[in-house]
Amino acid sequence: GGYIFGKNEGNVKIEMTAPVTEFEVAPEKYAVQFFMPAEWTLETLPKPLEAELFEKNWIKTLFAVRYHGGWSEKLYHEELKDLTNEAQKEGFKIKEGAAPIWARYNSPMAPSPIRTNEIMYEV
Repeated sequence: GGYIFGKNEGNVKIEMTAPVTEFEVAPEKYAVQFFMPAEWTLETLPKPLEAELFEKNWIKTLFAVRYHGGWSEKLYHEELKDLTNEAQKEGFKIKEGAAPIWARYNSPMAPSPIRTNEIMYEV
């Protein structure tokens, strides 16, 4: 870690943006995504120093549910169930094999009741 804090070629610090997303890539292994500020492109971003970091520019169609509250696993699973039910009700089919993406918009220091979160699935 530390890419946005200067652990990259050129020791460039990059402003933190929201959301930060997380999704499972293998059992018990998660990828964490940081969205880069608009002034950067894939060509101008400094190269990561750590091999496990990678750059990817992707466009997907996502179905999302937004909720407020803490980051407990219990609340996450309740909202995930609501998302799948709502997607079905609205006629969206979740892409086969798609992992849910969890987006967090606030600092961990923000009080739980005011945190804004989303869970998304590719459809």
